[in-house]
Amino acid sequence: MNHGMSKTPTWRSWRAMRDRCFRSSHTAWSRYGGRGVTVCDRWDDFEYFLEDMGARPDGMTLDRVDTNGMYEPSNCRWATPRQQTENRRDSRYLEHNGERMTVTRWAERSRLTVTAIVTRVKAGLSMEEVLAPADRRALIAETCRRGHPRNEANTRIASDGARQCRVCGREWAQMKRRSTRTPRT
Repeated sequence: MNHGMSKTPTWRSWRAMRDRCFRSSHTAWSRYGGRGVTVCDRWDDFEYFLEDMGARPDGMTLDRVDTNGMYEPSNCRWATPRQQTENRRDSRYLEHNGERMTVTRWAERSRLTVTAIVTRVKAGLSMEEVLAPADRRALIAETCRRGHPRNEANTRIASDGARQCRVCGREWAQMKRRSTRTPRT
């Protein structure tokens, strides 16, 4: 190595990219090399990577624009943590009035919770219904803390008079049963 950059953030990003794709013992290998993500031949050499990408800006990390594509100059960028989060394979996008954004962005814009939006989408509501109302008090009145719809079927009154979500109660009970199961031998 004659580039003298082996301790820089840029070199560490290059090294981590290669490890994810080529070292099967790497913790993230199954999500990269294990599913066929690879690195272009040109980037076998760090100096070409540096020439194509430039030095890594502070607070940014290497990101593939197409998460199913390979690491190559036309598919990579330096991205903010937010861009990285939104560019995941499991990010959920919704479209409304010609705009396509992640559920998180719609939640910020509408001042709803992500859970409320997802619950409404799963309930089959139109996007107008999903994104309304923006009034937080109305949201609290119509959903539980985790976003399940509040209605007679989903709500029960506890002995202390508090309203409880039956869906949350069932989920909690299932989780509790799973955690207390002992493996069969």
